[in-house]
Amino acid sequence: MKKLPELLMPVFRYGAFAKPLIIKIINSNLSDNIRYTALSFVHTWKGDYDKALYYTHKALDLCGNSGMRYMLLARELSCKASLGNKDEKLYQFLKSNLNKISGRTREEIEAVISNVEARWGIAKLKRKTRIWGSKKILPALAFLHLGRARRLAEEGKLPQGVHHYIQAYRLSKNIPHPSGITSSLNGLAWRIREKHPFWAQSIARRAVYYLGYYREIPGNLFGCLDTLFVIEKAINSCSIAQTARVIASLPVPKNYEKLSREAEKFIPNYYISMYENTEELRKYLKTLIGPYRKENVSIAGLSAIFTGKTKVIRGNTLRKIIERITESRNVDITRMPYPVYNELVKHRIEKSFDEAVKYLEKLPFSERKRLFFSTFIALIDREKFYLSRKDKLLETYKSLRGIDTFANLMSKRYETMNFVVDMVKAHPYIEGRKAAIRKAVDRMRIDEFIKHYAKFNEHNRKLLDKFLRNYGRYDGIRFGVRIDGPERVRAFAKRYRLKIQPCFIAYWCEEDGRTRRKLERILEII
Repeated sequence: MKKLPELLMPVFRYGAFAKPLIIKIINSNLSDNIRYTALSFVHTWKGDYDKALYYTHKALDLCGNSGMRYMLLARELSCKASLGNKDEKLYQFLKSNLNKISGRTREEIEAVISNVEARWGIAKLKRKTRIWGSKKILPALAFLHLGRARRLAEEGKLPQGVHHYIQAYRLSKNIPHPSGITSSLNGLAWRIREKHPFWAQSIARRAVYYLGYYREIPGNLFGCLDTLFVIEKAINSCSIAQTARVIASLPVPKNYEKLSREAEKFIPNYYISMYENTEELRKYLKTLIGPYRKENVSIAGLSAIFTGKTKVIRGNTLRKIIERITESRNVDITRMPYPVYNELVKHRIEKSFDEAVKYLEKLPFSERKRLFFSTFIALIDREKFYLSRKDKLLETYKSLRGIDTFANLMSKRYETMNFVVDMVKAHPYIEGRKAAIRKAVDRMRIDEFIKHYAKFNEHNRKLLDKFLRNYGRYDGIRFGVRIDGPERVRAFAKRYRLKIQPCFIAYWCEEDGRTRRKLERILEII
């Protein structure tokens, strides 16, 4: 049997993380068979399984290599399973021909079959697939562990399943294989969420961290955010506000549109400070206060609110009522009227802001600058963000020299206060993006770079931000083949003391040729 094309080998090792290589293959003068195969990978990683199937079928029509053909059939089976289509005929064909397939191809197909079996439910199958050979390559072994973990969990054998989830995570982390890392952590968090909710939250946050670190857009791994949101809601965690904002800022796959609508209910609005005194709000405040008798709000003031004489309640008044009570009670945020929830989130931001400023005060000026810039680049949605204005970005950056000046500047708006909090400890998805960008920022002449950066419009900045995040993601990754790129990318790398190979890989992360050409022009100017 002929071997699979060597160009596709990094895909089997790194999964979706090999996307830049696949983009370069699509744009190279290679056979249509290879190009269509590459396109099927890209659309699978996006979570668009219909398009992935379309290109898989086009590749199968042209495929003359038996190893490639088996691999493409396994891709077809996997895509159909993801779409809820149970193709038992194809499943049986691949299963019965495993003994005819050799080497890495068989290992990849075994992993696909194992995970499809887990998705379908092992109880519905007559027998498990025989796994051929004992010396597996790490990616195949990791996904075999993942498949076993899912099967065992479905059979009610959760303790044994947990062991295989952990093994899948450790193996995937060593590669690294981002899909394996996040899928194993996410699967484990989901399975244990009812018995061990706080442990599940910790694991789900770790999965979302790696999602932010390795993926520019979650795509078919969006379930990590879904899991975290569900757990935070179940354990009554105020951090659900951050998760909701992240979900609302990202492209949401069709099968998660319900999650998106649910998340919208928990997105805080920093610009509202007056609320209608509705009957729902009055009833809730009465149950919350009980024997409340504090100096924050007068008895007369409370009476006017409860009787409805006060038609509009100020946000400050609400915070005075709820701040001491919510700190001493485990209140259910999912049942709060939105005004109370919104002011509670604002109160938490104010408190976290003061703590963050104290922490930043202890850091050297150089570290404050790097934290500021890496956090700014890590943000997802900055279209209307105050610091996105050209003059404000530089003004705030320069104010970091004096922490009091910086704190005074940032304390005037909740969005900027929240930014300072994110500098110290952000949502795990943002923290993952920060960790990626730091690999670039820590090497660069940051003062020189930001002077040019601040002059760009937000659209060009976002393109440059993505390039730098991808640089960090691929720093230290070896695909086994060298990837080349334009001279302007090389010149940028030398100018800002960055490594050349990760810069070329980051360049090929962009699918659209027009976007790559625009990126070249930006890199030449800055």
